[in-house]
Amino acid sequence: MADLLRVLVVEDSPDDADLLVHELRRGGYDVRPQRVDTEEAMNWALERQEWDIIFCDYSMPHFNAMAALALFKATGLNIPVIVISGTVGEDTAVETMRAGASDYVLKDNLTRLVPAVKRELLRADARQKERAHEEQRELLFNISHDFLCIAGFDGYFKILNPQWSKVLGWTEAELMTKPFIEYVHPEDKAKTKDAMRSLEAGVQIAGFENRYMCKDGSHRWFSWNAISLVDGKVCFATARDVTENRFAHEALLQSERRFREILEETHLFSVMLDTEGRVTFCNYALLDKTGFMREEVIGKSWFDVFLPADVRKGVRDMFYEKIKTGDIPSYFENDIQTRNKERRLVAWNNIILRNAERNIIGTASLGEDITERKQYENAISEKIAEIEKLNKFMIGRELRIIELKKEVDELLKTNGKPLKYKV
Repeated sequence: MADLLRVLVVEDSPDDADLLVHELRRGGYDVRPQRVDTEEAMNWALERQEWDIIFCDYSMPHFNAMAALALFKATGLNIPVIVISGTVGEDTAVETMRAGASDYVLKDNLTRLVPAVKRELLRADARQKERAHEEQRELLFNISHDFLCIAGFDGYFKILNPQWSKVLGWTEAELMTKPFIEYVHPEDKAKTKDAMRSLEAGVQIAGFENRYMCKDGSHRWFSWNAISLVDGKVCFATARDVTENRFAHEALLQSERRFREILEETHLFSVMLDTEGRVTFCNYALLDKTGFMREEVIGKSWFDVFLPADVRKGVRDMFYEKIKTGDIPSYFENDIQTRNKERRLVAWNNIILRNAERNIIGTASLGEDITERKQYENAISEKIAEIEKLNKFMIGRELRIIELKKEVDELLKTNGKPLKYKV
């Protein structure tokens, strides 16, 4: 099946135009031609129809190739233009190429026509694809919420996307007419210069963070990825605004520090374990009561350090089973041991710790030493049991006396004598 070819022929001679069409059909094209020979007709044809290729006679009575090329250039169209001439010198050929012609072919040697057409159509297709890619890149460049830039080793920005001005408040001209280091936070300038030296040496940068000053006096945190072309003395970089993450992280750290301070200040025992049961935090109250030093327990197994041997396996097995599902008992009592092996009974309140992804990372527990209280409660329970036993005994005796009195009165009554106890 022949390839469709929409051809605009700028030619005053119908015969010469027919020869071109004939040659193209011999080359395998399904030619759909239109001939024009004036500026107005050419302009009308370009506005109303799409064309695959344009042929233009170099010299015509009312028009010429140079005028046609000027008209075509003003349209911005991506169409090959091949100049056709009866005779053309080298200077003329160069002139037409500079004016925008893709090639030129002599009328008395049309054997070059079809190969020239195939070549120029391929080039036009490649240019069209490249232009589409360029438009896509430009669109992405302009709408990206990331900060995109090209910077020179001379310390100046070369290209910036609109996000820079939008967020920082500086105009593009302001950002590009001063060394970019002037917009970097004073505390971050030294490390930024070090990063630039690495790029100049061809080292890729990833995850580098610094602060840029806004026009209103505030600052924004950026996280950078950058590569360089050492020979071209430029670097290509993308940055993401991580200010909110930074603030949130700092707030989290402050919250965690305050939380740990509160745990340190409480008289209750406080301990945190990871999912393997290793101690990640314990407060002074626990250390003071047990006699351990902090460095003796942090990172060590809670069960091996603090639990007596006879309860160790049971508590450890329960912990490993429950931590998998997050079903740790909220209240639990067990014995712990001090450094000198003294046993203390502790009542624990437990919660599961999770990370930002909601994965279980361990437990946190507050414990109260209830050893003396338990001993007191046990002593009270024993006394109460003893009292109840004695009371039960005494009540039994009183009931027997009443029964005996009733028996005596019954005997007296049977023998017709006055009752003695009347119970």
